[in-house]
Amino acid sequence: MRGIAWRTAPHITDHGILEWMWLERRGRGPEAHEMLAVKERFVALLREAHAGSLRIRPIPGAPALFHTSELGSWMLRAATGGWEESARFKLWAAGLPAGVLAASSSDSPDRVHVFRLAAERAGAARGFEGRVVLVGDGLWDVRVARALGWRFVGVASGAGEARLRRAGARQVVANFTDLRAFVEALRASSSPSSP
Repeated sequence: MRGIAWRTAPHITDHGILEWMWLERRGRGPEAHEMLAVKERFVALLREAHAGSLRIRPIPGAPALFHTSELGSWMLRAATGGWEESARFKLWAAGLPAGVLAASSSDSPDRVHVFRLAAERAGAARGFEGRVVLVGDGLWDVRVARALGWRFVGVASGAGEARLRRAGARQVVANFTDLRAFVEALRASSSPSSP
């Protein structure tokens, strides 16, 4: 069986990759029961791996973000290309509040739509009309911020930082251990430049 070049899928989300894979291999999209079976198996494998040698850990400093006044009026919400079920498990395993999850690929296979939906839900929950800063570690996060005209702060170091900067990220922090530096990056953030 040949490998699957999932990075060529039109939507790099769990939902989008599964739909694309089904089309590539079966000539049709997955039916609801098939999608559910794959999600359940994926989450079961994730739980098994976490119980074994794989430990899901937060980015250093991330838990402190939820217990500090350093952020001031900044509100934290998460959007992910992962399914809601796996995202909630990862948040729990990393010791982060599951309630921070605002949208996932369970809502849509399209990452741009997922992030737009998260901002809408966060805004409705708080009644704000402020600016949105997407904080992410992947090239797809830079692309979403650019597509939505949002500001962006990357989280990476070394080669990951270089990739984000080449993709147009102007503000990048290694992690969240220096909360003041992170807040400064939020304040100084801007939309990603064109690569």
